[in-house]
Amino acid sequence: MNKTAATILDGQAVYINDAQGNRPTCALAKADNINTCQTIGIATQNIPVNQTGMVTVVGVVHDYDTSVFSGDGKTLYLSATTAGQLTDVAPSSPNYVARVGINLNTTNKGSIFVNPNRALAGDTNMTANTNTLPPTQ
Repeated sequence: MNKTAATILDGQAVYINDAQGNRPTCALAKADNINTCQTIGIATQNIPVNQTGMVTVVGVVHDYDTSVFSGDGKTLYLSATTAGQLTDVAPSSPNYVARVGINLNTTNKGSIFVNPNRALAGDTNMTANTNTLPPTQ
């Protein structure tokens, strides 16, 4: 359910911002805020204001313009500058790194595998973790 002031467009990343009548409501996700970076998936149709629509939370989204990404197999992250947009460059601190999926092929009618992960602070360095316990924030 879209309860924002604008249509959520096909291909935009969204997060759950509330609920209404046993349904989650969603808004455009953005990696500059801990609340808006918790991406649940990609809208797979335009979702007008006060209407329900489809969001892919895990799986392949087809006919996505992947020509802007630098190559096949690249990890796709939530943008910290444009709400709902994906990028193949991880945002830097103080933004959050929210992995949304993988670019399957680089073309104007491409496909992405959607599999969002919980966002981490942009300065989280997993390679510095030398023990078996996960880092804390």
